[in-house]
Order: sequence, then structure tokens, then C-alpha cells
Amino acid sequence: MEVKQKLGERPLYQPISGPFHVDYAPDEHTVLAENPPRFTWMAAQQEDENAYLLQVSGSPSFQEEETMTFAQLPYNFFTPDRVFEPGDYYWRYALLVDYSVQQGSEAEADASQGKPQELSAWSEVRRFTVPTELPETPLPSRAERYDSTDTSHPGCGSERVG
Repeated sequence: MEVKQKLGERPLYQPISGPFHVDYAPDEHTVLAENPPRFTWMAAQQEDENAYLLQVSGSPSFQEEETMTFAQLPYNFFTPDRVFEPGDYYWRYALLVDYSVQQGSEAEADASQGKPQELSAWSEVRRFTVPTELPETPLPSRAERYDSTDTSHPGCGSERVG
């Protein structure tokens, strides 16, 4: 997927968290209870018309070889499908503008044909630390979860409950 960056033209809305808002997490004050951490941030826009791009890196400058990119995230929260090595990490997110995550959308068709998607400015960079010996709780990707879902109707199998 090619992403066209217009960093100076479309700012990213980043409201300050409050008592009735979603926290930006993890950050330098977060004490992690499991590995990988759960990422949360305030919604930048209505999600049904957009998706997010999340980057997590061992480098505050997000060097490509040290950076994990999670793309086309439909919501403003995410749990990675892999465990992180202990150490310090940095994360940021951006909005994929007019990128609908609904199947069959025009934006999805554009992406599959190699048309560039517009990327907002990056969020503020936040730092967190993954300590050693945390419980490992990676969440399988959405695709893996959907592929492993049993879509048969309960009670319609060859075995009868009785």
C-alpha cells in the first residue's frame, strides 16, 4: 500500500485526555502488566471513514529497521500480535484519510490498485518501557481471528445435544 504524505497540509487532531476520554497509552508513566502493551488514543475523526497507522520503534527517530508498522487499523485502540523484547520504545499514530476499512469500499479498491492514500501528520511521540518477565499476551491479528472463527450454526452439527 502506497501512502502519500502531506504532513504540512492536514494536521492531526489530538485532543487532551480527560475524565471522560480515552487515555493516550502507554506512556512513560504506564506500568505495564502484560506484553505486548495495549495502545489507545483519542479518535482523530469518525472511524467509519478512516483508518489509522501505528508505528512502534526502539528509536525516537523511527529508523525503518527498528520500526514496526501496523496499518489499516479501524479503531483508536490496538493490541499487537507479537511480544516485544524488554526495553524502551516510542510510538506514534497517523490517520489514513478517506481510507474506509469496510470491505468493498472505493478506498479499498483504490488501495488494491496501488493508488496512494493520504496520511495526516504524525501524532506526538510517546515513550514507554517494557520490563522483563511480563506475561506474554499477544492478540492474534483480525485476519487470523476471522479465519479461525467457526461460522456454522450452533446445534446444526451432526451431534445432537440431549
